[in-house]
Amino acid sequence: MMVFLAKSRVRKSMTAFARSILMVGAALACVLALPFATRAQEGSARGLQAPSGDRKPAQKDDALKSYLPREASVRLPQRYAIRSGIDTSATSHLSKGETEYRAGQNAAAVPELRQAVKESPDSYDSHYLLALTLTETGELKEAIEEFRKAIALATQDDSKIVAYYNMANVYFDRRDYQNAADAYQSALKIDDKLSKVRNNLGLAFAGMKRLSEAAAEFKRAVDLKPQYAEAHYNLGVTYLQLGRRSDAEQESQALSDINPELAERLKKLINP
Repeated sequence: MMVFLAKSRVRKSMTAFARSILMVGAALACVLALPFATRAQEGSARGLQAPSGDRKPAQKDDALKSYLPREASVRLPQRYAIRSGIDTSATSHLSKGETEYRAGQNAAAVPELRQAVKESPDSYDSHYLLALTLTETGELKEAIEEFRKAIALATQDDSKIVAYYNMANVYFDRRDYQNAADAYQSALKIDDKLSKVRNNLGLAFAGMKRLSEAAAEFKRAVDLKPQYAEAHYNLGVTYLQLGRRSDAEQESQALSDINPELAERLKKLINP
């Protein structure tokens, strides 16, 4: 009887976590459509967090040295209290791993979550949370594999979008720009109005020196979100590299009302 009750608590915990993760997926998909300035405001008000060490990483590739860093990956926002959806008396590896992840104890979370995916190989939640945690610990190759497994198991579009986006960012940080572009495009096939994904896709194309394609993606990003300062700036840089000086100047002018600091920075590139 006691064994049955324990198993029942674990099953309820997994079900609650699944419901919560779907809510989070929908919220994060919306975040990907926001320009950075709006996202930052909501983040401060609602507790949105990016993985530690993944807040706008420094760009080191020479092809991208004039561009702004890619938009950061996304994780579970604090305003969705995932813990409230999990039976605190449950002792499943997923529950323990999620607890450690929430506490920022990523090294401790990894073995728990690895065991969780062994016990439940068909669980999107376990694979996705393990992938996020491996991203935090710098085990990027394994993180990519776990994101792929999560995507294959996802039954909701929002869950797929967030996994594709985070996986693409891992590829990007490995300077594997082709695979990054493929993953960003997979997310956009599900929802083509995600401005931050388009901005990062533009950067991936720029990293491959495919400047016309990069410009097209930055232009789509600003068309979707006219106040998206980072995309305006990146578009201006690309225009300049394409020899379209007058178009670059127009982007600098557009930035003057959105982000004067970035406008001045772009002007200095145009008129060194």
